[in-house]
Amino acid sequence: MSTRSNTKEKEISEIVTQVVTKVIASQDFELKLQACIDRALDKKLDKFLKQIEINSGKIHDIEVEAEKTSSELKAMQDEISELTDKLNNSTNQLNQLEQYSRRNCIRVFGVEEKPNENTDVIMMDLASQHLGLNLNPTDIDRSHRIGKKEPGKPRAIIVKFQNYKTRELCIKTGGN
Repeated sequence: MSTRSNTKEKEISEIVTQVVTKVIASQDFELKLQACIDRALDKKLDKFLKQIEINSGKIHDIEVEAEKTSSELKAMQDEISELTDKLNNSTNQLNQLEQYSRRNCIRVFGVEEKPNENTDVIMMDLASQHLGLNLNPTDIDRSHRIGKKEPGKPRAIIVKFQNYKTRELCIKTGGN
């Protein structure tokens, strides 16, 4: 029985092979197979195209945002530059004003500090004793000590005169 069974298997196998060969060789099978492949590829292609479309939209949004950010950055850099120029101009003007306000001032060093002193009186005494000048209280706009207190070292006195001529007279007389 085993030979008969083998023979039947061979016959069936040959029939199946012939049928499969005919089916594969037939144009109808080829068309159906091609149609199945095309449908599968179309589904995949549609999926990829949708994803590309979504990504293109995202890329466009990012490009628009980057351009907007770049414009804002440029505007801020321009504003910073303008404000820096204004700050520099203001600083220069302030320095000029401070320089002009210091025009009537002198600093006096080495005068011993005493509690409850009157720096206007000290300056008038110094001018009288050391410079031979008689200063009036109205010649001095204001005066005071400047700087930090340090043991054994007196702070300088800054004196602002009412006018430039009085200041110059003190400086010229002090230079002799």
